[in-house]
Amino acid sequence: MPKGFFSPGINFLNKFKYPTKIGIISVVLILLISVLFYLIIKEIDIQIDFDRNEKIGLKYIDPIKNFLQDIQEHRALTIAYLNGEKDLKDEIHAKTKEITDDINFVNKAQQENNYVFKIDTLWNQINNEWQNLEKNSLNLTPEENFNKYTDLIKKITNLIFYIGNISHLAGDPELKTFYLGLSIFRNIPELTEKMAKARGIGIGILAKKSITENEKINLIVQTALIKDDLYRINQNSLVIFSLDKTIKEKLELFLDDTNTNTNDFLNLINKEIIKLSKIKISSTDYYMMATSAINATYRLYETEINIFENLLTQRLHKLEQGKVLLIISLLIILFFIIYIFGCFSYALLASLKTLEKTALSVSEGNLDTKAEVYSKKDELGSLSLSFNNMIKNLKALMGRELILREIIISSLESRNTNEILRSIVNNTGKIFKADRCFFINYDYKNKELFPINPNNVYLSSMEFKNLAGKKLSTKEMEPYLTFLLQQKQVLAINDVNKIIIPEATKTLMKENEAKSGMLAPVFFAGRLIGILIVDYVKNLKEFSEDEKNLLETIANQSAIVINQAALTEKLQETIKREFLLRKIINNILESENLEKALNLISEEIGKLFDAERIKIRNYNKEEAAFSEVITEYRKNEQIPSSLVQKNIYPKEMSEYFSNMFIKEKKYFIVNDIENCELPENIKKFYSSLSTKSLIESPIFYKDTFLASVIIENVTAPKEWEQEKLDLLIPICQQIALGMNLFNLNEELKKSLVNEKALREIIIETRKFSDHDEIYNYLLKQLINLFNPNRCMHLHNRCLHLHHDKNNNLVVINEVINDKKLQPLLNQTILFSGHTKELLPEESLQVCIVEDVNQEIVSPELKEYLINNSIYAYLLYSTVKVSSDKEKSDEVLGYTILCYPEPKKWSSAEIEFFKLIVDTVSIIFLEFKQRQETEEIKRTFIATLTHDLRSPIIAEQKALEVIISKRINCLSEHYDEYIEDIYKTNKGLLKIVNNLLSVYHYESGKPVLNKTETNIKELIEESITSLKYLAADKESQIYLDIPENLPLIKIDKDEISRVFSNLVGNAIRHTRKGTQIRVYASKEEKAILIAVQDNGEGIPKEHIDMIFQRYPTEKRKIGTGLGLYLSKQIVEAHDGKIWFESEEGVGTTFYFTLPI
Repeated sequence: MPKGFFSPGINFLNKFKYPTKIGIISVVLILLISVLFYLIIKEIDIQIDFDRNEKIGLKYIDPIKNFLQDIQEHRALTIAYLNGEKDLKDEIHAKTKEITDDINFVNKAQQENNYVFKIDTLWNQINNEWQNLEKNSLNLTPEENFNKYTDLIKKITNLIFYIGNISHLAGDPELKTFYLGLSIFRNIPELTEKMAKARGIGIGILAKKSITENEKINLIVQTALIKDDLYRINQNSLVIFSLDKTIKEKLELFLDDTNTNTNDFLNLINKEIIKLSKIKISSTDYYMMATSAINATYRLYETEINIFENLLTQRLHKLEQGKVLLIISLLIILFFIIYIFGCFSYALLASLKTLEKTALSVSEGNLDTKAEVYSKKDELGSLSLSFNNMIKNLKALMGRELILREIIISSLESRNTNEILRSIVNNTGKIFKADRCFFINYDYKNKELFPINPNNVYLSSMEFKNLAGKKLSTKEMEPYLTFLLQQKQVLAINDVNKIIIPEATKTLMKENEAKSGMLAPVFFAGRLIGILIVDYVKNLKEFSEDEKNLLETIANQSAIVINQAALTEKLQETIKREFLLRKIINNILESENLEKALNLISEEIGKLFDAERIKIRNYNKEEAAFSEVITEYRKNEQIPSSLVQKNIYPKEMSEYFSNMFIKEKKYFIVNDIENCELPENIKKFYSSLSTKSLIESPIFYKDTFLASVIIENVTAPKEWEQEKLDLLIPICQQIALGMNLFNLNEELKKSLVNEKALREIIIETRKFSDHDEIYNYLLKQLINLFNPNRCMHLHNRCLHLHHDKNNNLVVINEVINDKKLQPLLNQTILFSGHTKELLPEESLQVCIVEDVNQEIVSPELKEYLINNSIYAYLLYSTVKVSSDKEKSDEVLGYTILCYPEPKKWSSAEIEFFKLIVDTVSIIFLEFKQRQETEEIKRTFIATLTHDLRSPIIAEQKALEVIISKRINCLSEHYDEYIEDIYKTNKGLLKIVNNLLSVYHYESGKPVLNKTETNIKELIEESITSLKYLAADKESQIYLDIPENLPLIKIDKDEISRVFSNLVGNAIRHTRKGTQIRVYASKEEKAILIAVQDNGEGIPKEHIDMIFQRYPTEKRKIGTGLGLYLSKQIVEAHDGKIWFESEEGVGTTFYFTLPI
């Protein structure tokens, strides 16, 4: 049984002295024996109570049995009476009196037995039914009477059965009494009732001298049931007789009498009633025979009750005798136990008294005392001997235990791991009187040993080699590490030269000058955290098991203390980190600007890492390179500053680090610049900054590289601690959040300032109505807005340039911010040969030159720019965007910002510069467009007025002549006047129609009535209407139209107007005698139509205005709309129109119509 099972009892007894313990054991044993005897006696009492209940049950059943017998006889008498035997009335009254006596006997039996059985309800119910039956029995029919009595008798037998159950007669443990009880409370009552039923039925039959078939069947059933019950009684009796011969002697005679009388009765029924057709036997004889059989059964019943009662009395007597004997035995055993324990207590206390006296002497510090041994044969004698040996060993171990306690106490007094390890190795070395003792930390993750910490070494003398700082390799320590990791116990080496170890390990032992030693693994939570080593250098040492166990104990205690210290340090470090992060966040939130926040953060990082210099360097995403250092912290003034010079990374170095950080997104560590794998140019750069070791960590906001933080030591190389490196990532995350917050804030401020400035520029610019006023104001605002005071760079000059007639750039507007500079106003600043290098390739692109010396190739241009103090510039064009896709945008001029030294611009500055110039250019172009529109309106009105006024005046003169009724003149020139008026009206109608058509096409509401048309016929019809006009100019019109041109779907009237406009222009705007040729041809998917003349051609200055709606040039009547309208009509048909012209040769207009 496991030891833990006894632990509670042992712990309990250990609370008391031995006399008390012996007393407790005695009491417990006595209690156990007493309880055992009590349980046995209790069982006897239960059996006694059981038997007494059975006796009481018999006392209840005995008078009820008599009551049952008399009720059955009363039923038989009343049935006979009701069937004609009227002389039985006196017997009925006599039997009634007997029944009353039986009831009184039952009530008396209840009183004598204190109503132990609760039968009041059943008994009262039976009494009540009897009272009712007694009053009415002679007034009922025989059949009703029989049924009433039968129901009452059934309740009486049920009562007997109930008493048999509650008095345990049905569950007697002995087989013979069990069958007796079964016969008493069930079998015999059932038999008597069946016999009584047969008696009652038979009397009724004999009284009326006839039998029905149902009565016969009923008698047959009753006789069968009687035989069955009698058989069961006989079988149960045989079992009882086989178990007890005495009962057989007493009961056999009554059983035989019952069998004889019952069988005679059954034979009588069978012969005299059932089988005979005519009944001969008298009812009196039948009644006497039946009653005799029933009485024999009741005598058997009475005898069995008496036998059972005698058996119960005998059994009770035996149980009471056994109970008395058990009590006497218990008293004897208790006396013997008390005597034995008294003797044992006396002997034990004598030995314990001696041990107590000795222990008291030892507790007072006397380790020279000894315990007296009374006997070496018992355990107390052995205990005394062991106690003496313990005193001896205790004296030897006391010194060691005192030192071990000092180790633990001194370790607990410090929460610093280094101090704890120093205390452990010092005290352990002193305990074992070792020459050297040291502790090696083990890196469980990388499966290697750390270098030996100077705090972890104890030397008993300076003559022994100090191993501080030495790193023992896994290969050298391989056999020892394997043993310690697998066995997890102390390894003792009595002689290094006698063990089998690899050569590397032997070499290590020789270097360390070790001869003997012990190595104790220090495990915590199943992990090796270090090795505690005790070395002997001078002499060999033989280690005992006690020493091994002691070192193992020290190692186990050390593991707990070291782990607690490490947890404490980690908790302190975590608190410190959380405090630092919170402080960084507060610095960011409370600082007025980013520079101040970064200064505070750099200082906190410097204190955390105990670093000598901290820098934060921005990263320029647009240039994909690092910029200057934006903040710096120095531990003291003796540390050289990086801010004295610009300290910009060389291009190769910037690419190296930016690529590494963007790709890997982790910090970069160099513990010693001189002994690292960096490229030589990077080493030289760091050496120039006096850097000995460093950490550089990227600062990312999401995936955007913002800057890097550089942590440096400049006086000596440094091994950076991993715990602090782990904190660098969350620090950089907080810095990134802060930088992004400040950048967003600055961008918002700049956007608001820029928006305000742009709004002011727009408002002021709209007040000007002159080119020079607009651009002079623009240049002044650019000087104010882009003055780089913050970067310590100043604006020098701002120019607005225009091309001259030779395509050279001339300064039209200029604002100077430096009085020392010579003005360039109205001078040619760039000749056409240099514009390709200076100007952007695309019109809407900004030209950026950050350093003229580096980016300008042309020596002449570079010299010119430098001579005018232009070392960097931004140039952007003012462009008028063409609405015609076929024409390129028109560059109206350039705005340039010049700087006296190289400069870099941010994308935000460039975009703002473009926005300002574009905005002002739009305002200027709007102003220019308004001027042009006004001019067009004025020209159109003047032209239209002229074109309408001249023909109307001529028409007016002609009409005046006709109205004056000067007959001679009228008759001579009448036809001529009428023709002039017609032509004039036709020209005026054409002008009005053209104006209406232009309105429809420009409003987007042209409605074309397209039909399948023969183009040759349409051209001929259109030309026919123009022949009179050609005749006036003596011009010839020639047609060259093929016959096989396909039909095309067009609006005939509109296309006819195009022919009229083109041919009419060719007639009107050429000299007399001009030849006009109209030809057409089928192209791929269209018909090409051309109108060619050999007139003067179109001057170059008019070419751009040919298809304009309202040209500014003065024309003759109807000009200015025809060609514009023709273009609208052709394009509405999804065609194209263009022209070719050469001065002095002629002009050809082309247009196409899709097939």
